[in-house]
Amino acid sequence: MADFNAILRQFGLGQVRATFVARADALEPGAAAFPAQEVEEGAALGGFAGRTSWLGTPVFSEVELDGFLLSTVVITVEQEKRIVTTAVNGRPGTIKEYFADGDYRVTLQGAIIAEGSKQYPAEQVRDLHDILRKAVALPAVSDFLRLFDIYKLVVQRYQFPQNEGFTNVQFYQIDCLSDTDESLVIDA
Repeated sequence: MADFNAILRQFGLGQVRATFVARADALEPGAAAFPAQEVEEGAALGGFAGRTSWLGTPVFSEVELDGFLLSTVVITVEQEKRIVTTAVNGRPGTIKEYFADGDYRVTLQGAIIAEGSKQYPAEQVRDLHDILRKAVALPAVSDFLRLFDIYKLVVQRYQFPQNEGFTNVQFYQIDCLSDTDESLVIDA
């Protein structure tokens, strides 16, 4: 149970509460507990149909960050609009002036897992750390990020927290900003 609670905390699911149903219809003997659903191959899974994590759960997205594959990852994309508000005397509220969209803030939360081993994934952690230390925009390949036209990320901060009870897992959180290539044209 301790392992399950640590996973809930790491992925920000600590506030999720179980819901108990007081009454339900009884299943017919031999009936499936859940109705069968027909899904087209690859539909709604972003091209990762059939892939599963080490926990046996479906993988909906993964990120390749500068060539390093993050396969156990949860991605959060957030964008803030640049709006200037001006208060006017005698008028309720403010006047809003929209200027532009801000950069996307992207958070990558996940775990590096030593496959089939109880050893700490030191080499993979070192490799990811070396990539995160680079002072350049990193190429990011992800079906999910592609939905937002995000192809490059600039790392703002990252963390590798230690967790008790895990010898072959290293959790991480990477906070980034989206980046785009801009061309500067100078008239001569």
